[in-house]
Amino acid sequence: MARAFISYSSKDRSVAERIHSNLEGQHFDVWRDQRSIDTNWSREVARALASSDAIVLLWTENSAGSAWVQHEWLTARAIEKPIVPVFLPDAPEPPAALSNIQGIHLSDTNTLDGLAERLAKALQAPVSYEYEILPGNSQIPFLPNPRFAGRHTELIELYLKFIGNLNKIGTAHVGITGMGGIGKTQLAIEFAYRFSFAFQHVFWIQGAEPWLPQFLDIGKRLGLAAGQPAAQVDSQELLIALKTHCLAHPNTLIVIDNVREPLALNDPLELGGKEVAVLTTGADILFTTRKNFDFSDLGVSSQAVGELSHDAAYELLTRDRKPANAFEQQQAGAIVNALGYLPLAVVLAAGMLRKRTWISFEQYRESLAGNRLETIDMNVISGIELATRHSAPVAATLDEQWTLVTDDYSRRIFFLAAFFDESEIVPRRRLELLSGTKEGGSILDSPFDEALSELCDLNLVEKLQGGLALRLHPLVREFSLKVSVDSASPTKYEAVSRIYAIYDDVLRLEAEHKMRGIDEVLDDLDVALRWCTPDAAFFQNLTLLYRVLDRERRALKSGTPELSLSQQLYYREHALYDACVASSRGGPDPQGGLPEGSDPGRH
Repeated sequence: MARAFISYSSKDRSVAERIHSNLEGQHFDVWRDQRSIDTNWSREVARALASSDAIVLLWTENSAGSAWVQHEWLTARAIEKPIVPVFLPDAPEPPAALSNIQGIHLSDTNTLDGLAERLAKALQAPVSYEYEILPGNSQIPFLPNPRFAGRHTELIELYLKFIGNLNKIGTAHVGITGMGGIGKTQLAIEFAYRFSFAFQHVFWIQGAEPWLPQFLDIGKRLGLAAGQPAAQVDSQELLIALKTHCLAHPNTLIVIDNVREPLALNDPLELGGKEVAVLTTGADILFTTRKNFDFSDLGVSSQAVGELSHDAAYELLTRDRKPANAFEQQQAGAIVNALGYLPLAVVLAAGMLRKRTWISFEQYRESLAGNRLETIDMNVISGIELATRHSAPVAATLDEQWTLVTDDYSRRIFFLAAFFDESEIVPRRRLELLSGTKEGGSILDSPFDEALSELCDLNLVEKLQGGLALRLHPLVREFSLKVSVDSASPTKYEAVSRIYAIYDDVLRLEAEHKMRGIDEVLDDLDVALRWCTPDAAFFQNLTLLYRVLDRERRALKSGTPELSLSQQLYYREHALYDACVASSRGGPDPQGGLPEGSDPGRH
């Protein structure tokens, strides 16, 4: 059963009730807000719209002046739901954003002939809105992307952050955060277009370029420097005039793309003076950044953007080239999985498959197994095709982000994290042991946490399990391995040497056991043995220690009170040594001997 959402002004309730009854009589499931508006209204309506198949928009003079009705049709239009306007007699013209939509004109409010048929027809037709229509005097340097997919939830969340409280006083400031290639700019573009009519004006600023000239251009576009020769315009006076204008005309949206340092938004020096900072311009501010931040004390909220869902990534990959059979569908699913559902990577792969139709989905999936970054980046889609004019290759996008990592210790951690298997969840403490301590830090410092925070803030590393573990995106891991070839990167041998130095000290070994448990300690040693070559000086002692601890695992986990870890290790090691001696004399060696050259009294 198709579900219809009725949007109307409360002043037109009687007509809305007749529409409701008519559609229910034609076997539609109907949703209509019949309660008083409260603080949760916006989110509830957005949820109802997302689950509906179409919206019936009762358009009257009352609804034309209703912010709540505007909220409903804006949201439906943004998430590509069919809108069927019902025009009552003497209804005003709809806004430009709805002007190309055919509706039903009622000459008699008592009859609703044809409404159900028109709605059923709308459900069958493809939805196509002219998002490039903007409010007057707006400026966005990109076009909306006809291939945009998979971000409807994020679009609605952004809108609720800006317009969720329709009675709000003041401005909204929101930052979109995420790693390079995750689709932050594209999301900002689509939000600016699809919800543009929630604002009086929409302007775009390139965050990587000087901000002051671009803000002055906004002031000039608004006519705030009219009659003044360009050479005589005082920049600070024009900024103050822009602030005065925005305060007098609420809901002016300024989008700042690719902000390198979010703190700069609250620094008046970024706009060349001491009075006006970006956050005090009086405008609603939406910005994108690769750095995570917490500016709740400044009234700035964040919208984190992650990988696409499997279904959204699959839709993006196959939008222009459909798999011919079930096997190709399976291969397409394997491709988006191999790409880690990173939007930029999926777009580039889709471009390759679209342009090179002789390459099958299976062949492309196989080519990814060799070198994903090169396989993706060999087909460089232009910035215009991406609708963002950004550098297309994933490697170039990540390289730009990598330049923000300036601390050598952070770089060491990043390189070591890539040595783990793809998508492996790495305990934070294990990586700390492998990376060693940073020289020069005091006892009050936590250099590892600071370095890890830098990587997480730049979205190069993902924290898991409440910060106790971490993981690298598959393409970020491949990028790290590629960059490490040309860098003074740490080796596995150096990392294993650090582990061995710690566990060769029985007091430090016992401390790790008490803090993390025997299983984690054994997993540390397992990683060390996998990373270590048999010709390493300490390989045999590492092997012995692993065997000893593994055989005492059950006793250590049971917490036998009469023996300390060091005592248990001592007895077990000598037992192994005696068994080894007995074996050399022809006796049985039921538990395996000591490696040649090992020292049983070492622990």
